Amino acid sequence: MTEGLYPVAILAGGLATRLQPLTTTVPKSLVDVNGEPFIAHQLHLLRASGATRVVVCAGYLGEMIQEQVGDGAAFGLRIDFSFDGPRLLGTAGALYGHYISYVAPDSFAPLITIYAVLALTAGGTGDNRGAVVGALLLVFFMESTRFATGWLPGLRPVQVAAVREFLIGASLVVVLRWRPGGLIPERIPRA
Repeated sequence: MTEGLYPVAILAGGLATRLQPLTTTVPKSLVDVNGEPFIAHQLHLLRASGATRVVVCAGYLGEMIQEQVGDGAAFGLRIDFSFDGPRLLGTAGALYGHYISYVAPDSFAPLITIYAVLALTAGGTGDNRGAVVGALLLVFFMESTRFATGWLPGLRPVQVAAVREFLIGASLVVVLRWRPGGLIPERIPRA
């Protein structure tokens, strides 16, 4: 049963500013909780739930997390890492970065992934509110185009689908042109 599960993504890339000074030199995932790093508790729970594969999307001090958990063998898991690189990318960037470097045919649904990235991009990667707003916006665009394409007579279903995708894409381009950082953009604290 566990072979069919998708890999679980742990988002571990944030600066953890609300936990400072604890996280000045240690990433949030490695903060000690009851004698173990926080991520160790997550990994134990995931294994107990039947998960076998985990992707840690890491940014700030991510190398320290990789040193601590390794390949996951100690937890009975296979753990891969996706690093933001020199610039923190936010939630959508971490997930996108992982999928452009790891695409398994049995676990990759391109259209759903594209919709998720579009929702996060349109909403803004600053916090969870942006993801929710982006998802609502995307659903609004998807549903409104379903009705709009009904006004176009003589199109075959495949053509209607293409028109819908075009209208959704054009609407998102307008939103991102108007608000390049998304509707709720990321706010990086000044040092």
